[in-house]
Amino acid sequence: MDIFNSFLFILAVIKVFAGLGDLIGYTITGFILSVCDLAFKKPQSNNKYIFRVSRDRAYIRNFGGVNMFTDVEMKIKRKNKILFSRESQCLQDLIELIQLQKHRTLVMWALDCAKLPLMQFEAKYPVECRPRRCLELSEDWARGKIKMPIAKRAILDSHAVVKEINDAEYGALCHAIGHAGATVHVETHALGLPMYELTALVLKYGKDNFQAPVKEKITYYNDRLLYWQQNTDELRLNWADFLLDDTKPNKERLLSEKRKLKPKLR
Repeated sequence: MDIFNSFLFILAVIKVFAGLGDLIGYTITGFILSVCDLAFKKPQSNNKYIFRVSRDRAYIRNFGGVNMFTDVEMKIKRKNKILFSRESQCLQDLIELIQLQKHRTLVMWALDCAKLPLMQFEAKYPVECRPRRCLELSEDWARGKIKMPIAKRAILDSHAVVKEINDAEYGALCHAIGHAGATVHVETHALGLPMYELTALVLKYGKDNFQAPVKEKITYYNDRLLYWQQNTDELRLNWADFLLDDTKPNKERLLSEKRKLKPKLR
């Protein structure tokens, strides 16, 4: 078997074990990658790897048995209402990608990705129109058709639905949609979409079966963001003036830098 075929075989094994999402899978996959690095004389520092396979980009971090959902499982045990955060290991690749984007790219990504939770919500609550109104007016705001106060009211209305339906899973979808709309205001809202939609997925599939659908959804987020990174400006859409100013730094990146400095200031 030549080197190329050997490499393809290793990729197949990696994808199988990485899909397991448990201690054994990460440990064995880490061992395989370690051997691969030694064979090709490409040592990696701190025994950390980011291995990306084909378009589905199977992200594998910190081999050696680290569970990328440890924080989520802890939040489930504590019965937290939101199960993902900026510290979630499974979101780190997405966060890094978000920090590289223009504001209008994140707007396109958020409004695009919010269509699926909206469809899911409306399938159960067909009469409730506030989440849809939130996305429609947020897009109008992004296009410069309306001013912030009108869109802001619609965004808050989407969040307000949560208290009225008394449904944790579908309430999380309303929050996800609300944050997608609020991404027009500031980039830091963009992460609210995956944090809440992934929380809804955990509530849907349960604590023992959420890992596979959550991984699939995160891959979807990354794919769509890469798509909009390439195509947002190619569409030559109309934009509100504040979304055309590329001199302003990415607020998610600024927040990350600020959070890193906090321990040093204490």
